[in-house]
Amino acid sequence: MSEPSRWHRPRAVFEGLYDPESITVTLSLALALYNAIELTLLIFTTFKKWHGLYFWSLCVSNFGVVSYSLGLIIEYFQLAVLWVGKIFDTGGWILMITGQSLVLYSRLNLIMDQPKVLKAVKWMIIFNAVVWHTTLTVLDFGTTYTNNQHFAEGFFYTEHVQMTMFCLQEFIISGLYVWRTIAFLKVVSKKSTRSVIWQLFTINVIIIAMDIALLFMQYKHWRIYQQATKAFIYSVKLKLELNILSKLVDLVQGSKRSGSHDLGEIDTNAIPGQAQNDLYRELSTPSSKGIVNHMENGHAVHPSEDDFDDDDAGAVRTLSENSRAYSARTTGRDSDILYADVLRSIK
Repeated sequence: MSEPSRWHRPRAVFEGLYDPESITVTLSLALALYNAIELTLLIFTTFKKWHGLYFWSLCVSNFGVVSYSLGLIIEYFQLAVLWVGKIFDTGGWILMITGQSLVLYSRLNLIMDQPKVLKAVKWMIIFNAVVWHTTLTVLDFGTTYTNNQHFAEGFFYTEHVQMTMFCLQEFIISGLYVWRTIAFLKVVSKKSTRSVIWQLFTINVIIIAMDIALLFMQYKHWRIYQQATKAFIYSVKLKLELNILSKLVDLVQGSKRSGSHDLGEIDTNAIPGQAQNDLYRELSTPSSKGIVNHMENGHAVHPSEDDFDDDDAGAVRTLSENSRAYSARTTGRDSDILYADVLRSIK
């Protein structure tokens, strides 16, 4: 195969035959749109307050799935002029990819209180979005609407690089979740809590596996399969993310109906180093009698419903309180926050 033909691959379109390619594209895009519609209903019925980074990143990424899928349908089935499909799928691709990373980032501080790490993740997302979305969009339209060989060559190589970088970005963020959940499993003994943590671990492993599958198809040059299944995979990712947020909020807030706390019993002997010393020092203060009883009996005085918001923003604000506020904590709600702080302090 000559270099020009390598760079100028013929655009995949439906030719009236139901072969493996057309069936895969049709099913993947149909399922992606179905998941997006279902997720839209779930988002607007789950969130009582429509604000916050988590809410908007879910909405943006979900809208991206719809736009990207419609764009591919227009292009593959030739339902309109090419530039219409290009606008839909390029815009959808930008919203879907970066929106998904923002979904992961927006709930990272539920289990990690390390500002430097969170800031690094934020700037990684911004950098990759600006550099790779801009570059590939210019090269894509240049390849499609000009005969300039440099556009085609640049697009061929940049497409592989950007795919690798975005997958690496999600590997890093999901890897942070996997790392923290492993740390949680070492100190949490309550069965129901361990079950939630295992679900968090499993979901992030699945996300990593999905990214590896997309990367494999990209480097095998199965472009139309990669494009179609990408829409479906990202719609599944978003549904998993929405599910796990509720699990994390339950882990922190506990069950309001039963009055128990889902952080459960912490095995203090398993808390390493400075984190254990800080916990025992805090438990020895007069203001922490309630916390001592909580540790001994394995029960929490659950906060009133007014103390927490039911949406993710409330959970994030609660978890973001740091150790400087320990001395002022004298209620059942404070002991819950102490538990969350101790878990997040595990290195």
